[in-house]
Amino acid sequence: MLHEDKDLQIILNVMPNTKVDTLNYNKQNTSQLILTLENNDIARIQQEAIQSVKKVEIPLTTKQKAIQNYKQALNALNQGNFDQTVTKLKTALKIAPNFIDARKALVILFIQNQMYQSANIYLLDGLKNMPNYIPYLELHARLLLKEGNAKQALFILQQNPPALAENPSYYALMAVTWQKLNRPELASKIYDRLLELQPHNSAWWMGLGLSLEIDNKPNLALQAYHRAINTGNLKPNVRAYVSGKIRLLEGGSGA
Repeated sequence: MLHEDKDLQIILNVMPNTKVDTLNYNKQNTSQLILTLENNDIARIQQEAIQSVKKVEIPLTTKQKAIQNYKQALNALNQGNFDQTVTKLKTALKIAPNFIDARKALVILFIQNQMYQSANIYLLDGLKNMPNYIPYLELHARLLLKEGNAKQALFILQQNPPALAENPSYYALMAVTWQKLNRPELASKIYDRLLELQPHNSAWWMGLGLSLEIDNKPNLALQAYHRAINTGNLKPNVRAYVSGKIRLLEGGSGA
């Protein structure tokens, strides 16, 4: 389409099937040009263009795949599906061997189900890459205690201990280990330090009571057991156990 005069030339390139509805050009006012075009094919062309765009799925990264399997493992665990949980955790570790949370979860699961050999395989594999990683060392000591090797457990715990305030559970495990090695006086010292940090921890009061009782200090043990009961956060079976200890130390008079 061409429109021209001696002062102005306009060349328009338009799509096929486009028609001009109006074209008003005021020669007295060369700054004003009104042009209206119409093309019924534009909507169809736009729709075809949208439909021609293919949906492209971006593949998951290695880390994303590992996390996906880890989350699926947690869901399976919540549903009580042990086999599925183990499978998904193993898959996550196969994809990402340094996935710490997945490895810890798998080792703990094996320990809880008394599958100590399997727990040891996955734990030692993690320790190869992170020999000083405190959570792995703690799990290693727990596993050794389950296997009846308190001496080796203590050796592990004493290698690179964290500050007590940073990891109290590490020291609570050390206290239990000293009890297993028949050194209740050393266990009591640790529990005393822990209770300075958390005076309302009923598990530690019970641990202190056990240490004092083994150390032939029944009166102090009785006081510790009462403190454990009075904190009010013992599980029912543990509370029953501590209550039994109290009754024995009080000569069967009850608590």
